[in-house]
Amino acid sequence: MKRGRFLAVFVVLTFFAQFMVYAYGIPQKGTLLCGRSVNPVAVDGKWTSASEWVDSAEEKIVSDTKTVYIRIKHDNEYIYVLLDFVTDSVIEYAEQMTPEKPYDGAAIVLDTNDDGGGAPHIDDYLFGVRWNSPTTYFQMTRKGTGSGWSDWLPNPEGFIGASSMDSSNDPYNPSPHLIYELRVPIFYIGQKTVYGAGIFATDGFPPTLANLFFIGWPHPSILADLMNPNGWGDLNMTETIIPEFPAGAFSIATIAVASALILLRVKKPREIPR
Repeated sequence: MKRGRFLAVFVVLTFFAQFMVYAYGIPQKGTLLCGRSVNPVAVDGKWTSASEWVDSAEEKIVSDTKTVYIRIKHDNEYIYVLLDFVTDSVIEYAEQMTPEKPYDGAAIVLDTNDDGGGAPHIDDYLFGVRWNSPTTYFQMTRKGTGSGWSDWLPNPEGFIGASSMDSSNDPYNPSPHLIYELRVPIFYIGQKTVYGAGIFATDGFPPTLANLFFIGWPHPSILADLMNPNGWGDLNMTETIIPEFPAGAFSIATIAVASALILLRVKKPREIPR
């Protein structure tokens, strides 16, 4: 009877741990939590300090031999996005008006009505940054037309896209590699509790269009999702502050404590008097 009771407690604690993992920012399938920012973001295309992004949810994306870490948060004025492309150590670029050429870049796409669709609608936006020379990049804003993406639009006030190879404060890889940061003005897209969203980076190495590599969220390597809002995930906006330690630690710690309690309550064999 007692063992059954403790087993029930264990199950409840495990469920609670999984809830904490969700609530504190470990994304579930197709869902990403955008928590409240505490640490300011410089938006300079690098980890300005080692603590700049620790107050945000982390999503690790691995596809083929490439890895990118995505982090995202907000301050009710802007949505901030980090794409730390730890395996991309070569800048590949294309001139601004030659989109048919491969390039390195990153972007976030947002479905402000979260209504999906087989092509970007007029409520869908793309904000990104793209390298157009070995030393320069440009910021880009596009809007859905109902059948695809518009040409590049004037960037809205407050939007910043930045990139660099500066990994001096990078917690994932100290060797030089591409890092991207984006700042999207919420007033421009409208404040919502949930956005449809996709976050991705491209790798143009080797420099042929057939080798343009796409990596991102919610699907690791489906370039077609860029044109298909039905394939995007949900970006849930919350005032929750993401802790400065992995949320998964809650799950591990809770299970460990519950297991220990069960083990401690197991009766020892009664000694037979001699």
